[in-house]
Amino acid sequence: MWKLVMGIYMTIGFAIVLAATEGFQRDSESALMGAFVGVLVAIAGTGGSLIKRRRFWWSFLFATIFAQVSFVGLAVFYETIWYSL
Repeated sequence: MWKLVMGIYMTIGFAIVLAATEGFQRDSESALMGAFVGVLVAIAGTGGSLIKRRRFWWSFLFATIFAQVSFVGLAVFYETIWYSL
């Protein structure tokens, strides 16, 4: 069942990448940073789904937690530390 969760998060991440880059038509810095959010969600969701492989809901729970923590961490980083660099 973890493969299904991994596929769900890969699809969500790819959809975010397509939306941020408008179907790979834009390649500005802001578009690529928006696409990075999709890549981050896909990687974090995949990593979370690998923790509990046997049950769908546990795998989905860990994938969701990993994706949300990564997204919030990225947002906090860019809103606080990024301006100091």
